[in-house]
Amino acid sequence: MYFQQGDVLLKSIDSVPSDAKDVAPRGRGLILAEGEVTGHYHAVPMEEVDDDIHMYEKNGTLYLSSTKDFTVEHDEHHTQSIPAGTYKIGIVKEYDHYEDEIQKVRD
Repeated sequence: MYFQQGDVLLKSIDSVPSDAKDVAPRGRGLILAEGEVTGHYHAVPMEEVDDDIHMYEKNGTLYLSSTKDFTVEHDEHHTQSIPAGTYKIGIVKEYDHYEDEIQKVRD
């Protein structure tokens, strides 16, 4: 199962890699991705962060595990409700046929 908010993609997975490291929330919450230009960000808001939801990182890839439903917020997108589960966080990519290259979608 996949969930997308702008350029952020949450892919349902069975489990977080065992050697992934805990990522502490920052003042704004659990930051899934930050905008390259605007300073906007995709995040699980701080008021939802508790012992039921955790974010991890391994080799630059983020993972999120939650035993409760949660939301992802962004200044330019509707708030997205996500069911409890374990997710790999990714960035949507696009293929530029003129440049013959793959690049991240910019939000």
